[in-house]
Amino acid sequence: EPVKSEEHAAGWAYQWPHMVITVKKWEENGEWKNGFSNLNDLYAWYKILYDKCANKPEALKPTVDKIIAGKTTAEAKARAIYYWVQDNIRYIAFEDGYAGFIPTPAQDVLKNKYGDCKGMANLLTEMLKLAGLEAHYALVGTRHIPYNHHTINAMCVDNHAISCLYLQGNPVLLDATEKYGAFGEVAYRIAGKTALVEKKSSYEVVDIPAPVAEKHKTRTEAAFRFNNQQLSGTVTHTLTGEMRTQFNQMYYDIPTNRREDFLKDYMNFGNNNIEIQSVKLEQEGDREKPVIIKAEIVFMNQVTRIDGEWFAAIDFFPDWLKSYMPNTKRKSFFDLGIIGTYEDEISFALPNGYSLLDYPAAFTEKEKGWQFSGAYVADKQKVVLKKKLVLEEPIVVHTQFDKWKAFLTSLKRFNNSLISAVSVTP
Repeated sequence: EPVKSEEHAAGWAYQWPHMVITVKKWEENGEWKNGFSNLNDLYAWYKILYDKCANKPEALKPTVDKIIAGKTTAEAKARAIYYWVQDNIRYIAFEDGYAGFIPTPAQDVLKNKYGDCKGMANLLTEMLKLAGLEAHYALVGTRHIPYNHHTINAMCVDNHAISCLYLQGNPVLLDATEKYGAFGEVAYRIAGKTALVEKKSSYEVVDIPAPVAEKHKTRTEAAFRFNNQQLSGTVTHTLTGEMRTQFNQMYYDIPTNRREDFLKDYMNFGNNNIEIQSVKLEQEGDREKPVIIKAEIVFMNQVTRIDGEWFAAIDFFPDWLKSYMPNTKRKSFFDLGIIGTYEDEISFALPNGYSLLDYPAAFTEKEKGWQFSGAYVADKQKVVLKKKLVLEEPIVVHTQFDKWKAFLTSLKRFNNSLISAVSVTP
């Protein structure tokens, strides 16, 4: 059947039958010539293209000297150069004939203040070399592509370029296009892939570590109190790893006079019942530390009184998960676009004169690719909800659709559950 475009679809090569055809050798005028019969052949072709970029490192030296002034260690120099390229060179994808394969000369990228991934990786690599560091240009495939350098000898394996820095003999992969990416952290889009590292006449294949959900965490802490038949309180939202990087990329890409409005929209979590009273971003501008956002909020329409008994909902269904609910016509695998851990701890102090009557039972589920645990802990005057969602695999395949749909339905039901309290005041 014709394939229709669907939201959050995994790359077609992950799910549709296809062939990758490679020419191992061909005959020309009675002479046999090598194509891509092995990785050596593929690298040899890449090396021909790379050598055509005609770098002039001397043109970069004044800039590099300024960037690393006062830096005494190799890591400090590398970090300063990496962040300078991120902050001062714009990523613009442009392919024109062989320019789709040959990196733009480093001096041209510096002069123009823009480049594609190849140009930016080339500039970063040459700058690191000028600082006396061992760095190499490297090609990699993003997670959109299901192949790597161990499986297929073809150019379709690579659609991205980065720089590979060696510190004390250990590879540190630096992606100059990853705005606000922290030094030493690998972007999710290339995690679990392989990098083909240029080393003049030879090469090295570096296996990039697979992503770990615990390193990409969102934690939300909220303390609610009863206030005029509404819930009000303080919410602290903490982001680490890829979650932090994605937030910074959005936040710093908008004008400063609109950032407070952005924070308010961000902190209502897609819930129309949340009203932001005040909001503050802590540790602004530090891409290596967690993003911490604090807000004073009013949680409206969450409390109902019936015959002297109060019912309150202190939790809500994660709004972004709604778009990942399969329908019966869905053809494509779901690609969640990230793996990560989501932790919530929400407390509610009961009003004076009220005693807890009932609260929801705990809910847990563990499947290949995801797991959830949520439970209410209560005493006479306080209820605390602790829950944890772990997404370990980014792609939900057809055979998982029924379980995934049932899981989202159960999760929504748990999140919409009510706690109840009754007046004990005479």
